[in-house]
Amino acid sequence: MDVQNPLLKVIDVTRSFSTDSGVSEVLNNVSFELGPGTVTSLLGSSGSGKSTLMSVVAGLLRPDSGSIIFRGIEITALDDTACARLRSRHFGVVPQRGGLLPYLTAGENVAFAMNIAGLEARKREITALLDELGVAHRSGHFPREMSGGEAVRVAVAMALASQPDLILADEATGELDPATARETMDVIVKRSIDHGATLLYVTHDVQMAGYAKRRFTLMDNELMAS
Repeated sequence: MDVQNPLLKVIDVTRSFSTDSGVSEVLNNVSFELGPGTVTSLLGSSGSGKSTLMSVVAGLLRPDSGSIIFRGIEITALDDTACARLRSRHFGVVPQRGGLLPYLTAGENVAFAMNIAGLEARKREITALLDELGVAHRSGHFPREMSGGEAVRVAVAMALASQPDLILADEATGELDPATARETMDVIVKRSIDHGATLLYVTHDVQMAGYAKRRFTLMDNELMAS
């Protein structure tokens, strides 16, 4: 499906990994486009390549072949420094695990994300965002002092605080109980819509996928619209 004036274009992306038994192909000529301000979910079974695709789109992993184009800039042609600069200013990435700097508190992690995006880190705004996500009481705590679910929500706050053009969330609600997962997705979707951001998120939960007007499924190394 072609998108008018796409923010992001993924063109014929292929990625494989070397294993003890040989080469394992994870992505096979994956192509899609995302328009500005859209919400899209990505489903697929465990090991189908969802996280690999998200890492390639974010510029954290190089594809074997193919191109990732963001606002006319070919990410796959940038060196690591230029790619990291573009990602910090325009992308909000929620990794499947981790993502927090262990030597900073929750509030400091969010402030760091804002600063590298070129924004002024205002304490009031940071507290308000953490409060929306139910972790304002952890603002002065380090990652080691938080539960896994709390750390995930702080990572979500980091991704949203930089007011990115593109939000990439990899199983952002996977470690949360159903009620907290819905509340977290409510914040992610509302914030992305309010700021006109494009949201692509991975989920294994069909109900969570329902937040998106457009859905993709990775199956047998290929992407299918659903």
